[in-house]
Amino acid sequence: MTSRRILRLVEWKELTREQAALEMKKSMDMLETQEQKLEELKKKLSKGIQAMNRMNSSGQINAQEVELASNYMVYLQKSIRKQEKAVSGAAAELEEKEAAFKEAYKEERALEMLHDRIRGREVKQAMVTEQKDTDFHSVIRKAGKH
Repeated sequence: MTSRRILRLVEWKELTREQAALEMKKSMDMLETQEQKLEELKKKLSKGIQAMNRMNSSGQINAQEVELASNYMVYLQKSIRKQEKAVSGAAAELEEKEAAFKEAYKEERALEMLHDRIRGREVKQAMVTEQKDTDFHSVIRKAGKH
């Protein structure tokens, strides 16, 4: 393979790596958003429990309010479990995107190294050819003088 072909592959892999980096960034943002939603739900549950405890300790709560608050707490707990699954899924997706990014980076680096090696060989071969031509012309000049 020539260095030009390898260089094209390097450029293609660079684009692949950049795309993987963008996808990884999107996954990071999604995970952050999901984690924020989870924290908000946990705060709501905590505040609800505190409010219910205050009302219960002051004796200002009736059975209907207890049932309503209890139903709301159950709803929040279900929402928290659902959101924890969403966070877990987003974290798994991020791991996949990170792995794809790392693989694209490794492939790009390997192709760059191959390009450098091939380019070095081409330069060395050009130097050898040039030296042979110089030697040939030198021999012809010497032969022409005698």
